[in-house]
Amino acid sequence: VTVVQVQSEPDEPQSAAPAQQSADAAGEQSAGSEEPAVSAQGNESSGGPQAEPPAAEPEPEPLPPLGDILDPPIDWSSFRYGLEEERGAILPIANGIVPSSGPNHQTSWELLLPTARIRAEIVSVGRTPGGLIGATDNPFVVGWFDLSVAPGEVGNSILGGHRDYEDIDGNIGAGVCWELDRVEIGDQMVIRDTERNLAWVYEVTDSAVVDPRDRDSLRYLRESDEPIITLITCTGSFDPNTHLYSHRLVVVAKLQATAST
Repeated sequence: VTVVQVQSEPDEPQSAAPAQQSADAAGEQSAGSEEPAVSAQGNESSGGPQAEPPAAEPEPEPLPPLGDILDPPIDWSSFRYGLEEERGAILPIANGIVPSSGPNHQTSWELLLPTARIRAEIVSVGRTPGGLIGATDNPFVVGWFDLSVAPGEVGNSILGGHRDYEDIDGNIGAGVCWELDRVEIGDQMVIRDTERNLAWVYEVTDSAVVDPRDRDSLRYLRESDEPIITLITCTGSFDPNTHLYSHRLVVVAKLQATAST
């Protein structure tokens, strides 16, 4: 279960209202003026000045294909976690797990993390009633904390996934982040947007085990002036009475490139 205390909400983006423009049909001729009025469109019959046509905007540079950026190339047959067909709320809503199944929580994003063998859907999650970052109600997907920035944007996009699980029927198994501890600095992490045919390629810059009760661990939840991903899962010793892990494994990655898919 991924549960980390949040101290404050990220600032909400402000929408700038467009400036209002007044329009005159044609300038009125001043009293006693010998010059004819010139409209905003110009006055061809009077030989008045003509408005310059707007310069054509340059065509955006095409994005490189995803395969040209990845090193080494993805071995699609190596993925194991996140491919399970079982979906829906199969985990009890307790110990930080919040509702995260259904259309309201779906996104068009997919996480690819080859060294941890993760290929998983990303769903949105909110806070627990106690104000913590919630964990998904399905162990085979990755949760995106919906108060953090979206992948690809400047800031800290916070993701979380289960290391293992016990479902509502008592079944025990490996979660989507079971092998996250295999990730090393320099590894690549990809988030694909299947609707926009885009992919954001990140490079891992930090991997650490932290105690969630230690205030210093909160630095991983703070905003960033760079586009980064922070992926969190459970680790450490497991308490069978509380069904909680003692520590968290945190992997941080910085945006390296944007590609087409």
